[in-house]
Amino acid sequence: MDRVDLMLIGAQKSGTTSLYEYMLQHPKLVFSSVKEVTYFIDPEFYALGDDYYHSFFPDKAGATLVAGGHVHMLASRDAPARVLKYNPEMQFIVVVREPVARAWSAYNYALQNGWESNEVGILDALDLEEERLNSGDHRQKFDLAYFNNGLYWKHLTHWLLYFPRERFLILKAADLRNDPDATLAKVWHFLGIDDSVHVDVSREFNRASRVRWRWINEITFRRTSRLKKVFRILMPIKLRMWVRSRVIPFLSRMNTVEVQPTELSYEIRVSIEPYFRDDLKKLDRDFSIRFG
Repeated sequence: MDRVDLMLIGAQKSGTTSLYEYMLQHPKLVFSSVKEVTYFIDPEFYALGDDYYHSFFPDKAGATLVAGGHVHMLASRDAPARVLKYNPEMQFIVVVREPVARAWSAYNYALQNGWESNEVGILDALDLEEERLNSGDHRQKFDLAYFNNGLYWKHLTHWLLYFPRERFLILKAADLRNDPDATLAKVWHFLGIDDSVHVDVSREFNRASRVRWRWINEITFRRTSRLKKVFRILMPIKLRMWVRSRVIPFLSRMNTVEVQPTELSYEIRVSIEPYFRDDLKKLDRDFSIRFG
């Protein structure tokens, strides 16, 4: 393959998995074999070069566009420059969700996966946000930065320093959930591909869930796992690709049980809302995006 043409860059817990699953059904699109490749946001993997990145992409006869991405690319300060160097003609799709609800969902997701301590409430996490953002730890800077990830105006304007506005399609999670067909029509129009393709949108993906056994997540998703370090040293790269694209997604599905989402209380909402107030005003002003 030559280059990846399209990036689905976030935001986390905003419906990107559902959009990805719907877009996968279009015959003119091919995605990476692993839904999210950390290449552009992780210096360790970025140092491996483009050939390593391309190893995640299968061949697909008849495909017009090659697509990849990662939900934490939106908030990454390093990704825009790296993507510009890789492909200056890149297109982007962003899905945004009302930021307080998104932060609450991300916090509960981290709890359920064992990434967040049960002793840390969401308001405690808000107090820890600056410390986590300044941490050198990838998990803390992205998965546990529940609030910074929802500063959409801040992140979009940073990307616009590198790419023109017309390269970005910005969608709202509520629109994708309430009218997926109309939302996909916008996607096909943006990409300039056939909009008559039938896509099954009957299922909503990546709903609220819990893990059956946390130790499985510790082994498969914890970056500092000793077992993962041993695998990285001993496994040939092709075998590592197979494990990441087949074994780990299978373990994740097996270890996940859907649950009713934990309700966001009024008290927590009003405590968090001021964090986003200025960013939301600018988002409305510059991008005409507002949430009910």
